[in-house]
Amino acid sequence: MIEPTQESPQLISQTSHRASAVVDDTQQISVALDNVVTTSARPMSLGLGLLYTFLTVLHALVQQPPVVLPMMAIAAASAIGLLALHMVIRKRPVPVRWGNWIGAGMATVVLTNSLVHLALAGDLNLTSNISILLIGIGAYFLKWRWFMVLSVLTLVSWAGVVALVPMEGDVVHYMVWQIESLLVATILFFTRSRLVQRLACMHLQDERQKAELADAMRVAEQHRDAAEMANRAKSVFLANMSHEMRTPLTAILGYNELLQLQMGDDPNLSKDLHQIRQASMHLLALIDNVLDISKIEAGHVSLQLETFPVDLLIDEVVITTRPLVAKKSNILETELADNLHSIHADHTKLRQILLNLISNAAKFTDHGVITLRAWMESETDSQSDEMQKAAPIAVFQVHDTGIGLTSDQVNHLFVEFQQGNEAHNRQYGGAGLGLALSRKLCQLMGGDITGTGTPGQGATFTVRLPTQVVSASDQHSQLQS
Repeated sequence: MIEPTQESPQLISQTSHRASAVVDDTQQISVALDNVVTTSARPMSLGLGLLYTFLTVLHALVQQPPVVLPMMAIAAASAIGLLALHMVIRKRPVPVRWGNWIGAGMATVVLTNSLVHLALAGDLNLTSNISILLIGIGAYFLKWRWFMVLSVLTLVSWAGVVALVPMEGDVVHYMVWQIESLLVATILFFTRSRLVQRLACMHLQDERQKAELADAMRVAEQHRDAAEMANRAKSVFLANMSHEMRTPLTAILGYNELLQLQMGDDPNLSKDLHQIRQASMHLLALIDNVLDISKIEAGHVSLQLETFPVDLLIDEVVITTRPLVAKKSNILETELADNLHSIHADHTKLRQILLNLISNAAKFTDHGVITLRAWMESETDSQSDEMQKAAPIAVFQVHDTGIGLTSDQVNHLFVEFQQGNEAHNRQYGGAGLGLALSRKLCQLMGGDITGTGTPGQGATFTVRLPTQVVSASDQHSQLQS
């Protein structure tokens, strides 16, 4: 036995929402069709009013008694009524729901004039007026019920007059003529109605897309504001945390130095105190990195630009990192090209970048070679669109023969608190902040840093900076000028 299934409330809600949307679209399209008809009433009333003013004069000149007086009276009354209607529509906006009724009234005026003229003249040739009216009804109205009612009323009225009043001419011929006119009017009605409906649907779709785009932009702005607020809160938290942790660490380092002075040459205590100092210095360096990143993200880091020799910078980096490199029996080599003599940049930040790269290389290399290269690259050789085009590019490259990297690992190296391999994190330590901080510092100076590597064959990190770094304020001034 098949158990009856019960639709989920969510599915029922979605179905109901789609159904209501379809009904709403149908109503809006219907209103759009009525609005087109209502808008057409003003020029139509003016045109017909002027036409019947002309026909009033024409009847006086052409028609013979007893046709002339009734036709002049009806035409004049029609002209006055239509022109008065035009004046009312011109001065006061017409509700959309009245548009079809006004059109039906104007069609009735035309039908009355045509039937009276046909009945008084007794000439079936005047059936052409009825044919023109049928085609006009097909061109004016956009809803089927109005078109059908007025078309049937027109044909029945014509047939009644022809049946009651003796006419000259072949009735069957003119009946076929009316059927042909009705066919033309029907084709015209469907063509115009579908065209206007399609335009209305396109307009509704355009309005809906605009509304959805506005909603999406509003949601995106809300998400952006929330992300900026969260980022500011994170930066404030990291800055506060760094300051709070720096205070006890400074005290620990101070007491550590006092104990080393007091304990003398006790080998056991000296070893323990040395480990305490190393751990404290590691934590202090980590806190400094966190604080630097939070400052950069908060926009509180400014560049201290100066022009300095590149060879002196490299000497400083080598002297500082040599003990760390030698700790694992590595060799540190340097290669400085003749075309790079000086650079205008932030000396401290560039030095910090190179120290981070060499420290990383020393950490993951054992009994190997670490090479620091520097040269100047011309604009045409540079592949970075982010570089400043006005100055050549200074390239600093650190290559090691260590454990290497895969392409997937490189993709995560510049993300904060992430390292290329979790196993390496446990084995070699580190918090994953050095490379992230180095990239942010590079970008702050208008450059960038990239990394490549091969597992088991080493890794290469390349820093590209303009030889003439420009601060953000100077860039803004140049753009304005």
